[in-house]
Amino acid sequence: MSPDQLALDVIHTVGPRGHYLRERHTRSHFRDLGFSDVVHIPQKGGSYRDAIEVTREKTDWILENHHPEPLSESQQTELARILEAAESELC
Repeated sequence: MSPDQLALDVIHTVGPRGHYLRERHTRSHFRDLGFSDVVHIPQKGGSYRDAIEVTREKTDWILENHHPEPLSESQQTELARILEAAESELC
């Protein structure tokens, strides 16, 4: 993240209720933004696929195909230690 990407000077100039679309920085960097591949999937006819349907398909694929490696013994021990410390702080 560079200072130009953060655009703190623009944020300071525009303020909390300002309009960022008037700013040159916004207009010149707008196309650099990443858009979700869930809500921007075109289909024939120029419309977009239903985001809920796409999300369900992706979720089903992940549940069927993603098989993470189990945590090592040392990772499990460290995780248990962290959880125990957090639990003692909450009680």
